[in-house]
Amino acid sequence: MILAPRHLLFAVILGWPLAASASELGDARALKDEAMAVLREASARAVEPAVYAGAIIKLQKAEELLEIAARSVPEDALPLQREVLAARFWAQRFSTLKVADALNKQRGVPTTERNEPARKEAPPAEQKPQAVAPPMEQKPQTVAAPAPRSIEETSLRVEQLMQDGKNREAAALLQSTLEKMPAGASGAEKTLLVRAKVGDYMYALGLYAGAEEHRKFVADAMEQKLGRENPFLVMDLKKLADAYKETGKLDLALGLYRRIISIEEKFYGPAHPEVAKALDDVAEAAITDHDWNQAEAAVKKGLEIRQKALKPGDLDFALSWCCLGHLKLEQSSFADAESNYLQALQAYETAYGKEDPRVAAILSQFGEIHKANNKFLAADSAFARALAIREKAAGPEHPSTATTLLGMGNHYLCKPDYAKAEEILKRTIAIREKTLGPEHVLTGVALDLLGICYTRAGRLGDAEDNHKRALAIYKKSGKAGERQIPMSACGLGVIAAKKGQYNEALSNFLVAVSFAEKERFPGEPMCVYLYSVADIYNAQRKYTNALPYIQKSVALCDKVVSPTAPAHVLALKIYAITLRGLGKNAEADKVQAQANAIQAKTKK
Repeated sequence: MILAPRHLLFAVILGWPLAASASELGDARALKDEAMAVLREASARAVEPAVYAGAIIKLQKAEELLEIAARSVPEDALPLQREVLAARFWAQRFSTLKVADALNKQRGVPTTERNEPARKEAPPAEQKPQAVAPPMEQKPQTVAAPAPRSIEETSLRVEQLMQDGKNREAAALLQSTLEKMPAGASGAEKTLLVRAKVGDYMYALGLYAGAEEHRKFVADAMEQKLGRENPFLVMDLKKLADAYKETGKLDLALGLYRRIISIEEKFYGPAHPEVAKALDDVAEAAITDHDWNQAEAAVKKGLEIRQKALKPGDLDFALSWCCLGHLKLEQSSFADAESNYLQALQAYETAYGKEDPRVAAILSQFGEIHKANNKFLAADSAFARALAIREKAAGPEHPSTATTLLGMGNHYLCKPDYAKAEEILKRTIAIREKTLGPEHVLTGVALDLLGICYTRAGRLGDAEDNHKRALAIYKKSGKAGERQIPMSACGLGVIAAKKGQYNEALSNFLVAVSFAEKERFPGEPMCVYLYSVADIYNAQRKYTNALPYIQKSVALCDKVVSPTAPAHVLALKIYAITLRGLGKNAEADKVQAQANAIQAKTKK
């Protein structure tokens, strides 16, 4: 009765914040960094109006470049787009008439033609931003000297490697440079600008622990400089919150996202679209934390704000629909997930066209929904279309292509077509090893899935090798790795059970349950781990030990798993065996009949 989980249980990550191969992304990042250097200096002391105006123009150019980049790798461009838009708003919000004159001059517009001050480019009138004092004045500070050549040269080299898709080499170079910096270094190498830049690079390369360290330094320094409630601080708080989320420090991330909401509500007012975006961040972090109530409250509040503040058809509504779709998919509410994703898909196809990669991410989610409902032909179509868009936009070896391939490989695993699944998963692993490195958590996820494929194909030795390698990666990867340990443990448990090594199998399944409970795993994953423990106890004729595990599994399946899901059927069958072993034959017959009825309905 022991089976590997039929569906990929978790960790299929939709987006991955790695730099695009397109030069537009690198150029936009450079322009943003140059502009932010001016804005950070302006928060402490006056700068020349022409210099300030030049920063605004650089942000405008960065916006244009990022829109081009978004047509090939939207997951890479989106974080930078949000940062650039926020920076441009704050720059114009605190500009002066002299800056406006300088801005018009640099744009080639005579100052005599200026009818409105530069700050007119602040939020639209209907958004009614509340008045707020400009950044708090501070005592004059010594302007840091330019960053040393070693840092500048490293930045240029890292950027080039990222543009060439050599993310692993870029990460190694950045780490090597940082390790060579003296522990007590002061001066230019420890300036705010250098730390901010290094933190952004490390985040883009998936080095989240390092990104967290540098972003916290910057956020703390800016808070000391500006004060806790200054709206300019929001950009650095969001960066730190994002890093906390990726390192698994979800409580800290949620606390910062809520602090951002508080600051923005005071500045914009409580019903502003920017507040809705911050609520989306809360919802996504809560989904990762499996806190459904908090996630649903946040995303619904954000949708209500957009319904009041925006015109029908505004593309920002798609952000709410995607967030709701993600939540419902994680809760196994497939009909609701499909409905929300369909609205987002229609909005993106209308705005960007049917071949845009922003459409591909939603198509992959449709593939997951169809797969979960055993609609394999529909899943075939969704994944194939998503992959074609990814390969055309980003290339066959980009990390975003690997993410789509992972979902497709899992689809063929469930279909089942093990030969096709193996082919696709091996390609996924090759891309991730090349771009992320052989020891990256996401490489481990693909290895685990290939291990499941080998187990079902009867290649237990190959399966065990893959699961053990994945487990070793997770154990070296901190909090982010811990969340994936149940997958490897469950896979090794299945292999041991097939070999008749029940004590080893039980040990692995209990590890899976323990880590899943610690991380508050939802739905199907926990159901599988629980009924696997019960199944081993049944095989050992320890029916009393099996009973609490299988009862908990069935109750959870009834609550959060689709009634026709294979995991639900298998849980009922194992429950029937447990009851029969306890001599409760009448109850066992009813449970078995329920399982048979679901199977008969599914076959139709």
